[in-house]
Amino acid sequence: MNKSELAQRFNCDSRTIDRYLKISSGELEAKKSLRVYRSLIDDYKPIIIEKVDTYSATANLQALANFSPFFIYFFY
Repeated sequence: MNKSELAQRFNCDSRTIDRYLKISSGELEAKKSLRVYRSLIDDYKPIIIEKVDTYSATANLQALANFSPFFIYFFY
């Protein structure tokens, strides 16, 4: 299959096919992305970690264990 047939098959330009063929043969080096990907929750990460540490099931079990020896007997 030639480049123009591949371009039609994959619905892209023949220069794109040419670029990827050169990259796969080692003739051309792929571009690295300079974009820094950020999550929407990155700004809230410290708050989330604090709340999980404070209110998670394990933290609650430890708090109950410290509060009641009866709890330790039945649930640990």
